[in-house]
Amino acid sequence: MPQAPSDLTCQNNFDGSVTIGWAYGAETPSSFDVLVDGRGSIANLGPDSRSITLRANTPFSFGRTSIVRVRTNLTPTWGATSSDSRSVTTITILWIGVARCG
Repeated sequence: MPQAPSDLTCQNNFDGSVTIGWAYGAETPSSFDVLVDGRGSIANLGPDSRSITLRANTPFSFGRTSIVRVRTNLTPTWGATSSDSRSVTTITILWIGVARCG
């Protein structure tokens, strides 16, 4: 059975982005997917990845809060999604924005 990423973290960055980090210590996966609000993957990362930087880039999403989770992919059809999640709030007006944890 595949093991899900754990211990998700969220760090605010000076440039208006956030870095989502996670721990994973099981069998080497083929990749990790970053999921936002339970939708399809917004990023597919290599097996050695343990973080991703996210930026606010959706126009006119003033005050939107999204839930970020990470999924381990052992094969294209076999994986496990973290039960742990982090909230990210984005404020964007005309493609200029800021992402913040929480």
